[in-house]
Amino acid sequence: MPRYIGSAPVGTHLFELGAVLLLGLNLIGTIRIDSGGLRKR
Repeated sequence: MPRYIGSAPVGTHLFELGAVLLLGLNLIGTIRIDSGGLRKR
């Protein structure tokens, strides 16, 4: 099912979404680590 959003294929958008999700998970992970460290202190 090749779908096109604008001028780029969906694959490109999926790759961008994946990168954004990875960045979001990294931010959530750091926030969890910080909150855990604050709780321990």
